[in-house]
Amino acid sequence: MRAFYKYDPKTAGLDLETVSDRIGFRDGEYNWKLVLECDSLAELNDRLGFPNDAGSYEASWNVWLLKDAKIGDIVFIGRGFNRCLGISVIEGPLEHDPDGPVNFFRRVKWITDDTYQYTSDSYLDYKSLFRPDFFAPTKVGNFLISEYAKNPPELTEVFDEYGLDYSYRPEDAPESRSAASDAIAFSEESRSFGG
Repeated sequence: MRAFYKYDPKTAGLDLETVSDRIGFRDGEYNWKLVLECDSLAELNDRLGFPNDAGSYEASWNVWLLKDAKIGDIVFIGRGFNRCLGISVIEGPLEHDPDGPVNFFRRVKWITDDTYQYTSDSYLDYKSLFRPDFFAPTKVGNFLISEYAKNPPELTEVFDEYGLDYSYRPEDAPESRSAASDAIAFSEESRSFGG
């Protein structure tokens, strides 16, 4: 099953031009290179010196999600809580380039670079679309795809190529209605929700 994620380059300490064909983050205080060797979030946490569990410590959950996302998953490029700068598709595994502008990254292909500005409460009672993390799951994927399909309508052909459903219906909406609860639902349901 395809998953939907949100990535915010600014929260990752990058500018949009830096992430034209890749999403990721720069090296920091922790030895994030360990993520390339780990098979689970708990193992990553343990090797970084955090509790050996699936909790998030100093962005370990977000780093793990970036590694664990599948090729073909959809990523909404966000700016803040309510603006989507475009939609991309993950095309490669997590890579490491110690000398590049983005040290840890996934290659992506942009489907569109049209901007969508969300209005609070226009999707159920969501005040905002996205979590504050640099990379996180999102339950609003189908809603965003349907909003993008309205204008320009030519995007529906591109969405069809990727098998994306743009026929949003309120009855298909997730039960959870806050972007902040996406993390809880994602960890409990793993990859079982679609947007």
